[in-house]
Amino acid sequence: MSNFNDDLFDISGCDNPSRRGDVIFVHGLGGNARGTWHPQERHDDNNFWPAWLGEDFPDVGIWSLGYEVKPFKWKGNSMPLTDRATNTLDLLDSYEIGDRPLIFITHSMGGLLVKHMLRNARSYGRWKAIASQTKGIVFLSTPHSGSDMASWIKYIGGILRTTVSVEELEAHHPQLRDLNLLYRNDEEFSQIPMLVYCETRPTQGVLVVNQTSADPGIRGVIPIPMDLDHIAICKVADKKSQIYRQVKRFLQQSLTTPLAPIALREIEERHQQEVDNRFLQAEMLKQEHIRNKTQHFFELGMIRAELEGSLRAWYGKPININKANFRTILNKFPGINQVTAKAIVNNRPDGGYQSFEELVNLNQRSCPNAPWDIIEYLVMFEGSFESLP
Repeated sequence: MSNFNDDLFDISGCDNPSRRGDVIFVHGLGGNARGTWHPQERHDDNNFWPAWLGEDFPDVGIWSLGYEVKPFKWKGNSMPLTDRATNTLDLLDSYEIGDRPLIFITHSMGGLLVKHMLRNARSYGRWKAIASQTKGIVFLSTPHSGSDMASWIKYIGGILRTTVSVEELEAHHPQLRDLNLLYRNDEEFSQIPMLVYCETRPTQGVLVVNQTSADPGIRGVIPIPMDLDHIAICKVADKKSQIYRQVKRFLQQSLTTPLAPIALREIEERHQQEVDNRFLQAEMLKQEHIRNKTQHFFELGMIRAELEGSLRAWYGKPININKANFRTILNKFPGINQVTAKAIVNNRPDGGYQSFEELVNLNQRSCPNAPWDIIEYLVMFEGSFESLP
């Protein structure tokens, strides 16, 4: 018998490059890619409903996802749902799933896996196409709020050694509540068309998923009770069965009908609001910059006026501040070393001196008659004399 774990299996039409969409079957706890959907749980027989859908939709790729998800450790391994979701997104991407409209048909825990996948796809961004291309989900006895059966299995798990998947399926598990609330309230996810069926017969004396948990709680989505148990609900007997006829109709509608335009309009409105907010923030920063710049030029103007007044008193005539004037002042006092003067202007030590103040003091001693108040102001006047020869 072939191993149907951890891969995406081609059922029908998957090699057609011009196919108009993809349908992926996703099994649940303890299931596999073929036996879960076969009336006799056979793994080597194509006489089952995924293949029948391939006959009715020859221009659609029909796939079945296989992944290892065992209830007990002695039977095999299992990943936490969020890890399996990320792993599966990468697997689907390797088959270029997401280039076309996409529909999932899920059983039990498989529905929770798909919900986790779509959330991760949108959150991480890398697989966002898979989320945006999802046009419909079929839920067959998916425990959106958890399973009492899982709670019971966990209770006896000290003997049977349950896996993490059983723990995550426990009724009212916080992670499932969070996921359920997200899909109920999210504008995009709540718009995805859904077809929901639930069991009404017990499996070995236990109702695995009750009707309350099978209800995703999304407006307009009505869970349809079936006279079937948890195992039989996903094993469609023939093309005349109610579930097959309705799933076929659901595929026809979902592959051709776009999502409600209101979702796109709301997204555009939110985007425009975000743009407006960013523009407002930019305008506020601009105004603050203008105020700071105005204050800067005001202070600079005061320094300029004081300098020009001092220069006029020194020369006895109006003088504009420029490099030539400062060179004239320096040339008038040959005792001022030109290299040192340049260091003073640039506010940097020079010639082994430790500080700007030492340079000024040195030149004051060598040229006591120089207008040092003017020189110090000129040094303060930013950018005026950075290019002395």
